[in-house]
Amino acid sequence: MEALGPTEMDMIRDMEAYFARGALQHAGWGQKKAALLARAWTVEPWGSILDVGVGRHEHWDKFTPFQRREFRYTGVEGCPSIADAFQAAHPDLTLHRLLFSMLVSSDMRGSDYDAVAMLDVLYHVPSDDLHADMLDFAFAARRTVLLTHSTTECANRGTVPGQDGFDWFPRAFTSPPGWSLVERVDSGPGDGFPQSLYWFRRG
Repeated sequence: MEALGPTEMDMIRDMEAYFARGALQHAGWGQKKAALLARAWTVEPWGSILDVGVGRHEHWDKFTPFQRREFRYTGVEGCPSIADAFQAAHPDLTLHRLLFSMLVSSDMRGSDYDAVAMLDVLYHVPSDDLHADMLDFAFAARRTVLLTHSTTECANRGTVPGQDGFDWFPRAFTSPPGWSLVERVDSGPGDGFPQSLYWFRRG
């Protein structure tokens, strides 16, 4: 029998271990994410945003409108220790403790939000089907999508060791019709995984 590939629960287990040893943070990459948030906000401020995969949230903590609570923020996080850390830092904000597979099959919709963010998330997802469902969810947003995607296509969709040996699943992707790419920001030395930030606007 052919062995099953990594699952979402494997991803959660690895993320928990990664978080526990103080990884998931690269100062320069966090600054690039915060700067892109600021540029997107300047062009078209959002009244609400769904942040899928809150991580260490250093980019939000550097983003002044977030600090001032100028919009309705909702987070989604499936890793217990990461969710605990976020809620300890921001007890006033809404956080749903959901696996990504639970999110895309829930009553929540990307269309409920002006913007959807999936920053430093998609290349950790081992399933091609879940990856596609998450992109569909994101691009249902009303106006803005902010996401990180890998810049290298892995021909066999296999596991590629990333920084600290963490699993990395790069894939090619294209945005759906009706969306325009406003800006792409590529990672550089010291930014962790080979990746890019994308800012899309509807229309």
